[in-house]
Amino acid sequence: QPQEDWRTMALRGVFRSNVGIAVRSAANQLRARGGGGGGPPRPPFARALAPTEPLHEEHELVWDDGVAPEPCLDFDAPYVSAMQGLRMFLGGFLFFGTLFTLVGFSAPTAKRLAVPQAETYPFGKLHVELGGDPDAAPEGEDEE
Repeated sequence: QPQEDWRTMALRGVFRSNVGIAVRSAANQLRARGGGGGGPPRPPFARALAPTEPLHEEHELVWDDGVAPEPCLDFDAPYVSAMQGLRMFLGGFLFFGTLFTLVGFSAPTAKRLAVPQAETYPFGKLHVELGGDPDAAPEGEDEE
């Protein structure tokens, strides 16, 4: 029985110290964060006034949600000149054209491990599948 008392006392000490740590941590968090909840509520959006006169022709180029109007066309990279943009555009075509050509030279159909469908399951000419004679299968008929 003396060992049980020793174990019980040790467990009580561990639980008390852990509870104390948790309570202190929660108290510090409340102090630091102002009680949780994220602080005071933010003020509502300041809405723009509705137009009182006819809109100008280019007003359709502005996305106006009543709060923060912004241009519909984003100019993310004003430092890229038109010539540099054209070079990048054509460079992309050159890259993918070269890639397509290299793949074509590598003959991907010759490396295919499966048999082509046309040799095993002719969808257009179901002569044999429809009960026809396999020896008298029509050859050279065009698919409709």
